[in-house]
Amino acid sequence: MSDAIATFTLVPSVREYETPGSFISRLSAYNCLDSVATLYRLTGARSGRAHAASSQRRLLDMAGVDATSFCEDTSARRNFVALNGHDIKTSQLCRHLPRYCPVCVTEDIASQVGPVGVRSFQRFWWQWSLIGSCHRHGCDLVTSAKEAVRGLPDFASYIVNHMKKIEAEAVAVDVTAGHVLDSYLMDRLMNRRSASTGILDTLPLHVAVNFCEHLGGFLENEYSRRRISRKENDFVRAGLELISEGEEKMFHVLRQRACLGMGKSGLSKTRLYGSLYSMLSTRLGDGEWQPLIKIFQRDAFQKLRLAEGENFLGATYTTPVDSVDGISLKYNVAPSYVVKILEQSGLSQKPARYSEENIRSSRSLSPAEIETAFGWVRSALHPKAASASLGLNREQLMAFGEAGFLRLVRVRCNSGVARRFSDESVEELLRDILALKPVTRMAGEYRSFLGAQKWPAIKPVDLWENVMAGKVSAVRRRECGGFSSVYVHLGDMLNLLISVGQDGHEEDESPLKSLPQHEVMKALRMRAQTVRRLQEIGVLTGFASSGNNQYGARFYYHRSRVDEFARQYASLSTLSEETRIPCCTIGRMFQRAGISPVFEPAVSSTRTALETQIYLRSDFLESMAKLAGNRAYPEAEENGPSDPA
Repeated sequence: MSDAIATFTLVPSVREYETPGSFISRLSAYNCLDSVATLYRLTGARSGRAHAASSQRRLLDMAGVDATSFCEDTSARRNFVALNGHDIKTSQLCRHLPRYCPVCVTEDIASQVGPVGVRSFQRFWWQWSLIGSCHRHGCDLVTSAKEAVRGLPDFASYIVNHMKKIEAEAVAVDVTAGHVLDSYLMDRLMNRRSASTGILDTLPLHVAVNFCEHLGGFLENEYSRRRISRKENDFVRAGLELISEGEEKMFHVLRQRACLGMGKSGLSKTRLYGSLYSMLSTRLGDGEWQPLIKIFQRDAFQKLRLAEGENFLGATYTTPVDSVDGISLKYNVAPSYVVKILEQSGLSQKPARYSEENIRSSRSLSPAEIETAFGWVRSALHPKAASASLGLNREQLMAFGEAGFLRLVRVRCNSGVARRFSDESVEELLRDILALKPVTRMAGEYRSFLGAQKWPAIKPVDLWENVMAGKVSAVRRRECGGFSSVYVHLGDMLNLLISVGQDGHEEDESPLKSLPQHEVMKALRMRAQTVRRLQEIGVLTGFASSGNNQYGARFYYHRSRVDEFARQYASLSTLSEETRIPCCTIGRMFQRAGISPVFEPAVSSTRTALETQIYLRSDFLESMAKLAGNRAYPEAEENGPSDPA
């Protein structure tokens, strides 16, 4: 090690599937250090668990190793770690106790050269406590005793100090075929094609593991008089074994258990599904859980005696019907709308004229045909649910429905007509949002998508239509959801305002060529009071529009006048920010040159801000040119810029 603080001279190569902690442990052994703690102390890295990620990144930078070389990374979810792109709970990871396959370790030591601690490494899947066996040798993974743990994970030091113990464990291994859970988790982690597990194939790995754990716990403990302590992965194994046999088998086992000791009251959703229903109820708004929620809804609608209009996991139960009259009554949809849907589906001809009081039924329809035509109406979302998923208010939801982005249905209720939105169209919009480029931090040239309602003559639905057409670039923030996470490019939005049209206005007075007050403040680097004062004295022109703003009127300024003002004039503070010259120096330069402000829209007579002293840019450039050509002034030598440009 030539310079322990700046860089490392001796750096081992990164092994495939190695964890960052294992590499740092091998790095300390490769540089002949007794432990990782010594490495941390010599480099000045913090050894606490709260600083583990930052300390690892620092050591990797010192070793010249890219963090992307490893299959382990931080996750956007709280208390999760990304292993090869899959989110895994940190509570399921064994990161502070050495966990390994003794056969793999002995093979590494025998096949590699160098110090013993550097020859072997820790595979990233060894950390996951749900994986109990090695997929190569079939032996159980070994976890060291708690007394062997140190302040910092040190896999290389553990191998050196317990070499004889590891060799004895490798000799005494009991090779087995391995459990289905181990094979399934390894296939999902490595993104390999695995045996079909039904609905689990459509779910993210962390969702599949969570559901299997709850399902196994429900099967093992519910309605059981004797509670037996289980290992950490026993519940996940039991749940995976059952759901791998198919959805019908899973629901059949659930009904068998629910019928044990059942009286004459019949099955209820709480007795049949138990804690599974409670768990799924808390995840109705999570799109990753929707495939599971839908199969439980389908089973409940077919097997349980639900009351008309009863809610089950966000869906409302309705009695099956086979006629226009029945559909109208059960779905609370107007008969004319029922006939319209049937005509569009090709299930019915246009009937003769009828009155609302005496409606004639169409031909009898099969349940499959009705489900095909009206299934989306049954699961249509209330405006509050659609608003919570998309982040739009009621007016914006209606605008998206009229534009065709949302499928809208009007149902009858006691208060008149209520509106519902197709859950499929809502999910399609959410998929379109997820397809946008994800970013963590937002650049200054992007503006909030929902903030478009503050602009004149533009609505969020019009802006989204141009985003889908590729005319406006958009990104989304990772930590947000719905349209509240969407941000659009300001330049594209301004070009869109110009290209829309004039709508009968004069060219200079068109609201499509106007800027909101907050954008004018950003462009001119002025406060709201100064901008309003410039409008009062006639320098800027604009108009006020109340709209739906609860705080009063919104002010808009004509873009042409704002651009012209920005090209010709600038405040003293703006000139200082653009040239990085102190305001006092520019003020003295103007005073010696006899240049006075063109405008002084002072808001207060007792205090005049620097931004209210507005000068011609041409006067400033002329003064700077004279100052650059004349070095006789000592203050110019001290404070003036050497390059006027």
